Amino acid sequence: MISKRLQGTSLMLTMALMMSGCGRSTAPPPPSYPSIKVYVQEPFSLPSLPLTVAQKLGLYANQHIIVKWVSHPLNASLWVETAGSRYPILGVVAQKPDAVLVAPRSDPHFRLHSLNHMPIAYSSAALPWLAVISSIFKAHHVVPSNLDAIPINHLTAVWRSYELPWAVVTLSEWQILQKEDPKTSVLAWMGGSTGPIPAIVIVGKSPLALPFLSAVNLALWYINTSSPRAVASLVQNTNIPSTREIKLIRLGQRYQMWPATIVLSRSLYQRQVSLLEVQSTWPSYDIAVNRAVASEALNRLPR
Repeated sequence: MISKRLQGTSLMLTMALMMSGCGRSTAPPPPSYPSIKVYVQEPFSLPSLPLTVAQKLGLYANQHIIVKWVSHPLNASLWVETAGSRYPILGVVAQKPDAVLVAPRSDPHFRLHSLNHMPIAYSSAALPWLAVISSIFKAHHVVPSNLDAIPINHLTAVWRSYELPWAVVTLSEWQILQKEDPKTSVLAWMGGSTGPIPAIVIVGKSPLALPFLSAVNLALWYINTSSPRAVASLVQNTNIPSTREIKLIRLGQRYQMWPATIVLSRSLYQRQVSLLEVQSTWPSYDIAVNRAVASEALNRLPR
């Protein structure tokens, strides 16, 4: 049903945005609109792109809310963060972690189990995904001899001198390493071998959750039905977006970083529980996930 709704929707979404004024810079919403405070764990990361797209398109205002981004979780009523810290989960924003295993050269015969008992470095920016990274290694029977965090500036220096055979970095950092060595290649996307998981979720309780989720839903729809250049132009407010931004968004689309809608399915949740082996600490799907709001938000997608 969801896939059918996504077919041929680019034109419909464009018309809807033009009619509502989303395709242009919009005036600030009236002060009478209620505001909702939202905390974002990784506000400028690639997985959080739908939040930025919703802001740029004016989708929050179209849903008659003002979103106030707060820098401390105690000040929020909704949180956008990695799964597993708060409940109930209302929806999913990203279904792949922003972490890739890179090497100075490509290797079509590489397998993750080749890293067993080998030292593995990861960038400090990949720290939010460390639990998932470690679980993926374990699932592939990889027990690193060392798993060390290295700041990207240090990582760049040792990469330049070929002192590392591989490292786990974010997609943005992969591009940084490519500047040092254009042959730097991705050996594995850390979420690709496991299937989709709820990497970034929306959690909390708020009477304004429905319009917020509806806005994010439309942003996901826009990302999944638009060209990387169009999305990059929107985010950067320019008709000539940077090649780097286009490439990142293209990669995210190619590897299905963002789901079609915010609905978190039972299979995605169960895959995360099994991967992290948290059956004894995470609630069951029926308790942890409030699917009702996400399902209702689907009704606000243009038809």
